Amino acid sequence: DGCHNIKLTNLIFNTTTTTYYDMSNTCLSLIACSNIIIDNCQIISNGSVCGSWISTSDSTTFNNCAITINASSYANNQDVIDIDQGNGGNIFTNNKFYQYGSSSATPHSDIIQLINTGGAYNLQTEVANNFFYYYPTSDNSMGAACLFVSQTYGERFLVYNNIFVTHRTASYAGINAWRYDNTKHLSMSIYNNTFVADGITPTPIDLGGNGAGIDTVIIKNNIIVSDSTT
Repeated sequence: DGCHNIKLTNLIFNTTTTTYYDMSNTCLSLIACSNIIIDNCQIISNGSVCGSWISTSDSTTFNNCAITINASSYANNQDVIDIDQGNGGNIFTNNKFYQYGSSSATPHSDIIQLINTGGAYNLQTEVANNFFYYYPTSDNSMGAACLFVSQTYGERFLVYNNIFVTHRTASYAGINAWRYDNTKHLSMSIYNNTFVADGITPTPIDLGGNGAGIDTVIIKNNIIVSDSTT
């Protein structure tokens, strides 16, 4: 907690716990931190906890990491990365994210979720050159998106050169984003991404949540594939 200007590199975080206390009980927890770089690390959760939980922190970078949530029956929160509050300014580049879901319908099995983040600074979050893979082993698995931005207070997102693969859950999107209300600012620039769905997950991009939506969007040069054989 309360750390700044630190780089974590070439580390492995692996949880096998069967007990869930709260969101801070996770593989990698950052609270009230800034300018933290997680580089070339592996994070593996058995589904009992999130891969990483980040709260009231700014400018966190994940680069060249592999983060996996294995299939489970846990009813706990189990996002690959969950970011709660903070001003934004995060970077996700060159990562591989794997989400295999839960047989319980209680948790949201998102890959990256950002909730109540952003603010008056309207910082940019960059999501580039990542591989997002959502393939739950159960039809009960629930979630919103590979990249889920909910109730932001003011942010700019630059999303490019990613691959989003979604299976099995009808509510699941590649990208789902909306602001706290229509007085806040949220912009999405979505370029050169590939969205691959299995026909059950039909929505690659959903920008209308909660009636607040977003105020600026640019979508260019994306490929969208719906293939029941994927």
